[in-house]
Amino acid sequence: MGEPSAGQVLSATMTVWLPGTPPEHVHEYLCNQHRRGEWDTFINTGAVQELSSVITCPHLPGNVVSVLHPSDVADQTNSNMMILQEATSDVSCSLVVYSFIETNLIHAVMDGGENTSVFLLPSGFAILPDGHGKVHHDAATAAASSSGAPNGHKGAAGSLLTAAYQALLPDNPSDIAVGTFDNAENRVYNAVKQTMAAVGADRAIPA
Repeated sequence: MGEPSAGQVLSATMTVWLPGTPPEHVHEYLCNQHRRGEWDTFINTGAVQELSSVITCPHLPGNVVSVLHPSDVADQTNSNMMILQEATSDVSCSLVVYSFIETNLIHAVMDGGENTSVFLLPSGFAILPDGHGKVHHDAATAAASSSGAPNGHKGAAGSLLTAAYQALLPDNPSDIAVGTFDNAENRVYNAVKQTMAAVGADRAIPA
């Protein structure tokens, strides 16, 4: 993939400790296509449709690279955008990393075209076990856990959740739109807040 010709990159991150909330619960929620609009402010409270996918590790469920099409976007000027996402998970860490890409560019790459001019600016999540309790990573446990919100309890495995968002800024500082920095902060805060509510994490400790 290519690199931006000009501009600076704005990065916003937030890390919290979710005691009693197993990492697989968080990963399952973030990969739920029907509920993505709850935490992704790019999508207008809607869902995404998987147009194409490639399994990256057949022996570990949930390890896949996907092309996602939003059913609706919050800003219609971005209606020609798709999402390229990679989700990985093993006993040490889970990642959900995604980047927005123009529809014509992703179709060109999928058809075997040149990809050096395609610039990806990834955002996403890292979910690590907190070292407490026992974490289950088999497919049956993950499937069962996705049906309802887990309740944290003393001694249960917890998670360290990091949310990150990146945006390309113009090279000229005077061209930066008002609210750009607040928007990045709100995206990260909203993603963490909505994820906590969805997985039933009753408390979070800043890390």
